[in-house]
Amino acid sequence: MLKILYVPQDSLFTSLKYTSLQRLEKHANITIMQVHSNDKLLLPGRAGLKYNAILDTAKKYIHSEYDYVLCHRNSFLWLVLFRLEGSKTPFAILPHVNYVSAHETFQLLLASHFLVGGDVVFPGSRVATKSFNLFNFKCEPIHPLGIPTELFQPLDIDRDKIKNELGISVTKDILLYAGRLAPDKNILELLKVFKTVKKSTDTALLLCYHISDEQYLSKCKRKAKKIGDVYFVENPSPYKLSQYYNLSDLYVSTATSKYETFGKSPLEAMACGTIPIVPEYNGFKEHVPKDIGVLVPTLEKKFSKFPNLRLFPGYIVSLLNDKQQLKIRGKAAINYVQRYSNVNSIDRFVKVISDLLANNCISTKKFSKYVDISEYPIVTQKLWGKLNGMCIEELIRSYIEKERLPYRPSKSSITRFSKEVFLHF
Repeated sequence: MLKILYVPQDSLFTSLKYTSLQRLEKHANITIMQVHSNDKLLLPGRAGLKYNAILDTAKKYIHSEYDYVLCHRNSFLWLVLFRLEGSKTPFAILPHVNYVSAHETFQLLLASHFLVGGDVVFPGSRVATKSFNLFNFKCEPIHPLGIPTELFQPLDIDRDKIKNELGISVTKDILLYAGRLAPDKNILELLKVFKTVKKSTDTALLLCYHISDEQYLSKCKRKAKKIGDVYFVENPSPYKLSQYYNLSDLYVSTATSKYETFGKSPLEAMACGTIPIVPEYNGFKEHVPKDIGVLVPTLEKKFSKFPNLRLFPGYIVSLLNDKQQLKIRGKAAINYVQRYSNVNSIDRFVKVISDLLANNCISTKKFSKYVDISEYPIVTQKLWGKLNGMCIEELIRSYIEKERLPYRPSKSSITRFSKEVFLHF
């Protein structure tokens, strides 16, 4: 069996039980890195850390024999620490978001100086590989965790009872959005779409959210109150969310977020037989087939893409008025989404890292102690060229303790890098 060191996203995480990673235990002996507080996991937003204390945590695991280190958004800093201490254990990285900000690209730059043959990033979609490729990372465009289809599946529910619990009239069709409630998710824009849909249908909009920007939430609630028939559900349990997917006639999102890479919610909806209407954007356009869901063309401004709000209502109303088509597509969606099940996704992940191990010779590469950006693409050099020749250990020590960049890249270099990445979305 594989031997994996897992670096969690939460210091309270002590077991894989009841998580999407649980199936991985069928393929690997897993050790979970133990830390006493979340800030010591090197997640964004930490402050006041001591470099030597973080290094001491890493040293407890660095010289043990693991086949892989599995990490999330904190991966790239841990990779640098491990390699500075002489570890050649490859990293399997699940970043969950696109790395395009100054802080994120700085971390990519440092980590990219210490790559070994087995290192691999799993960004979730082909288009989301772009920013990592610009720093020479090997990418596999799959999402290793997939969808827990044993949870998100067709359920025999009492639709009228659930509607009554929510305060929704039993005669209404339901549009559902599930996910973060933040400006990049375009919830205000979704409310505009719903306002138009309401003019010709008897419909309610159900917004299920688990993380919110409080100021933005207040704006959304004020606008929703004026429109009417909008219902907010905060942090529904996974089972409740599955019920709501089953209850709804359509899943609708107008999000064109630069952070997203995979698009879990539309797939969860499809697993329950509810078809999605989403922008033709990033992971959505790779994972939502046009003969099952609806991919709404986007508008482009400079190098960014935006939802075409004028087109959404027509697609929504047309499908709400064709229940037979919803039923046919719903059945196809359930079958299609099985390829993204947690079982199949974990199995694919294990095959990828097993193949990499089988074909990867033990690295004898000596890493440079200094930044050398001469072989990077021009857009990357424009971002971080001023770091050329600087000591990497000093850079990461300062960054971990202060979470402050050595300098701010120019606005034009950030724009150029972003354009290179987002034009593919």
